[in-house]
Amino acid sequence: MANNTVEDAGFVKLRELSVGYKIGSIGGVGNWNLALIGRNLITWSKYTGFDPEVGLGGGQLGSAVLNANDGYVFPNLRQLTFSLSTSF
Repeated sequence: MANNTVEDAGFVKLRELSVGYKIGSIGGVGNWNLALIGRNLITWSKYTGFDPEVGLGGGQLGSAVLNANDGYVFPNLRQLTFSLSTSF
């Protein structure tokens, strides 16, 4: 009989990727830069829950039992940030 309460939560994650482009001067004004930053883009895992990183923080009230259940933990959010900057 299989135990379905414990499963392999091994994972590989692309946690952050940053891509930037230096535009340079536009119309003779400034030194412009573009950037795109992605966080928590993809996770490779056989884990069937929301997030295999559940249980890494010690738990609520110090209880590993409460922290190990991903029903009590909000999964990491995927974030995309766009940046446009200049200097004069």
